[in-house]
Amino acid sequence: MLNADIALALTWSDPSCDVTTARQRAIALLGSQDLFCVSSGKRLTERSLDIDHCFP
Repeated sequence: MLNADIALALTWSDPSCDVTTARQRAIALLGSQDLFCVSSGKRLTERSLDIDHCFP
C-alpha cells in the first residue's frame, strides 16, 4: 500500500458532525436521572452538556 493510499484511508469521509439526536436524548435523560461526564465524573446539566460525538 502506498503512503497516498494510507492517507486516503484515514481521511474522514463525513466532515459534518451532527450531534443533535445525541444531545436531545441526553437532555431528555436529564429530566429523569443524573448524567455524569465520562472523563471527569462531574455531574452534567443541560448548560454544561457538551457532546463531541454520538458513538464512542
